[in-house]
Amino acid sequence: MNLEELLTSTTHLRSLQNKTYNNRYFNETFKPLLDIGQHFEQLAIGRIMKYYNYNPSIEVIRDNTNEFDIDINNIKYEIKTDIKAVQTSNIFVEFVCNAKPSGIITTKANYYIFVIPYSAPLYVLIDVLELEFLISTQQFERIFQPNMYNNFTGGYIFKVETIIKNGILI
Repeated sequence: MNLEELLTSTTHLRSLQNKTYNNRYFNETFKPLLDIGQHFEQLAIGRIMKYYNYNPSIEVIRDNTNEFDIDINNIKYEIKTDIKAVQTSNIFVEFVCNAKPSGIITTKANYYIFVIPYSAPLYVLIDVLELEFLISTQQFERIFQPNMYNNFTGGYIFKVETIIKNGILI
C-alpha cells in the first residue's frame, strides 16, 4: 500500500479523538521533549551567528506557520533535535505527520540544522536542496512508514554519517 492509499483508507481512524493524547501525555512526554528541542534551537541560533560572523544584534525572526523555524538575514532554517540519534546513529527526516504532508515536503527553509545531543552536541547544517538530492537518489537507510500506531508519521532514516558527510559541522 502506498502512502496515498494509506492516508485515504485511514481517514476515519484519524478523525477519531486520540485517547492517548491527554494532559498526562502532554506534561510527561511531549512538553519535556519540546523543552529540549527549544533549548537546542536556541544554541543552534548561537552557532549560526558565530559561523556566519553575524552581528549579535541582527534580528532573528521566528516562524509560527510551520514553514520554517527561524529566519536570520533572509535565510530560513529548520532546526531539528534528534535525541534518538545518540543511541541509533540515525537521523529522522519527516515527510508526513498526522497523515498530512510535513517536514521536508512542506518546508520553506533554505537549510536544515540537525542537532545530535551527544555530551558535546553536534550541529550539522545541510542545504535543503542537498537533503532533497539525498532523498531522490535514495541515500537514506530506509523509510519509516506512517501507520495508525505512530500517529501517521513517516520519514526517511539517514545514517548520521551521511548527513555529516553532505553537510557542514557548525
